[in-house]
Amino acid sequence: MATKTAPAAAAKSPKVVPLFAEKDKTVMSHGYCIFPSILLQAQSRLGVSAQEMLVLLQLAEHWWRADGKVFPKKEVIAQRVGLSARQVQRHIQRLEELKLVKLLLILQL
Repeated sequence: MATKTAPAAAAKSPKVVPLFAEKDKTVMSHGYCIFPSILLQAQSRLGVSAQEMLVLLQLAEHWWRADGKVFPKKEVIAQRVGLSARQVQRHIQRLEELKLVKLLLILQL
């Protein structure tokens, strides 16, 4: 004889909320940004240098901020990571070549 314990067990289980949806508001309110871990895991395979990754992280930080501009100026990134504005510009151009940043967005710098 079949029992109907599965529906009863499901009814008692806690409500499932997508982790990202709940953490998104909390994490973002404390100044964190979300960054695709696949980019970190595949960094060497993608041919992204450490300095290019720093620049990409800086760009991502502004992309996720609802109240901020999409991208900061090259000079702002340069000051934050200890590079020259020209180095930042070259790294952004390289990231665009790798299709990790779109040219249209670079023009906003």
